[in-house]
Amino acid sequence: MSDLRVAVVGYGYQGREHGSLLRSGVAGAVPAAVVDRTCATGSVIDGLPAFASLDALLAARAADAVIIATPHAAHAGLAIAALRAGLHVLIEKPVAIAARDVDTVLAVHARHPGQVLAAVHQQRCDPRYQRLRALIRSGALGAIHRVTWTVTDWYRSESYYRQAPWRGTWAGEGGGVLVNQAVHQLDLWCWLFGRPERVQARCRFGAWHGIEAEDDVTCLLELPGGGSGVFIASTGDSPGVNRLEIACDRGQVEVDGEGIRFRRTRVAVCEHRRTSASPWDHPANEDLRYPDTAPAAPLRPLVEDFVAACRSGRAPLAPVAEARDQVELANAMLVSAVDSCAIDLPLAAELFPRVLAGLAEAMAVPA
Repeated sequence: MSDLRVAVVGYGYQGREHGSLLRSGVAGAVPAAVVDRTCATGSVIDGLPAFASLDALLAARAADAVIIATPHAAHAGLAIAALRAGLHVLIEKPVAIAARDVDTVLAVHARHPGQVLAAVHQQRCDPRYQRLRALIRSGALGAIHRVTWTVTDWYRSESYYRQAPWRGTWAGEGGGVLVNQAVHQLDLWCWLFGRPERVQARCRFGAWHGIEAEDDVTCLLELPGGGSGVFIASTGDSPGVNRLEIACDRGQVEVDGEGIRFRRTRVAVCEHRRTSASPWDHPANEDLRYPDTAPAAPLRPLVEDFVAACRSGRAPLAPVAEARDQVELANAMLVSAVDSCAIDLPLAAELFPRVLAGLAEAMAVPA
């Protein structure tokens, strides 16, 4: 089988990361082209043919697959065009700003089922979360009572937002920490625990930076099956922390930079509560530790998985059909914060576009 010819669409910071990775060698793939509106079709960038638009690339039939790494608002439209042209598609996060736009992409993909459609949710490649998912799915944790995820190690300075005029804006980025940083943890949340059934969020807009969008979020979540959750994210804290805690019927699980610690009770907590003769004793537990750590470069295994899926016809690790849950969850959190109310999921399709349009309009009106 010939190597997959992969083009990178959007050649800013993240696009260049993908280009560098492809040039360093990905089994079964070759870097084919660069697409960026700042390029002249026919020029050469980093040793690769350059095109000024996706249409120009498609007309040249120069690629079998594309990695879309443009600003967020363009993701859905570019993915649709590539799918209709017969290409495999890997989309940087978020797949789209609004869940209804993801639905449009998925509807097009349904007419092209032989093509792979995946999202760049590379933290699914992290051995810690893969092990945790296996533990959950095996039933080893029992019922999940409560999940608390504090992810405040996404610190960004003001200079980060000055890199490009679209960053931190409603019209250009469609949000802040929920769509561009903690998007990874929101994807993992849905992948591990299922999409929440209700959320109530407090978002602070431009709390730590001179931006329009949210950079500090605290959210209460209701989990499938009756458990509860708390999600905290910020780009203003330093040094910050990325810590996941799970209270479950077989004890307590903690995930941090050192790996997984599972303090597993000898008997189920619910059984001990019901049968213990002592008013104060806790159930006995054993301390299990899994010293898995995050991979140094998680983007590589994600792209390798995408290429392997394209060549074999199997499903990718992060299909867009699953990535939709993350987009809808971020949408629901923002709607909840703006409307100051709890929001049920699935989210009514019209709610987030209404809220986003209102926020963008407010920013466009001179003070």
